[in-house]
Amino acid sequence: MDEAEYCHRIVLMERGRILATDTPDNLKKTYFPQKPVELTFTQGNQQIISQEMRSLSLGEVSVFGSKLRVNVTDNTAFEKYCQKHKSDFITRTAEPTLDDVFLKAISGAK
Repeated sequence: MDEAEYCHRIVLMERGRILATDTPDNLKKTYFPQKPVELTFTQGNQQIISQEMRSLSLGEVSVFGSKLRVNVTDNTAFEKYCQKHKSDFITRTAEPTLDDVFLKAISGAK
């Protein structure tokens, strides 16, 4: 969907059904009012951290190669968790992609 970033308006469809239509920026803002957080690991086990975050309901956790992307649902608990594990990973705010938007759109979440 890289080329869709340059369009004025796009339509997201699944199985012939229109899910959403808007500018790329507005779709990102609609589906991601809070930008995802990306975790880059310096040490520690990505799989264990991922499982812990899910079990603590800190947010939606997705694996992106050697990184995790988290759509945080509980900011306070997430920040506390990150402080506790600050030697295991580095966090940064990530820009949602249109692929992220599409996946969220087909899941029915906003």
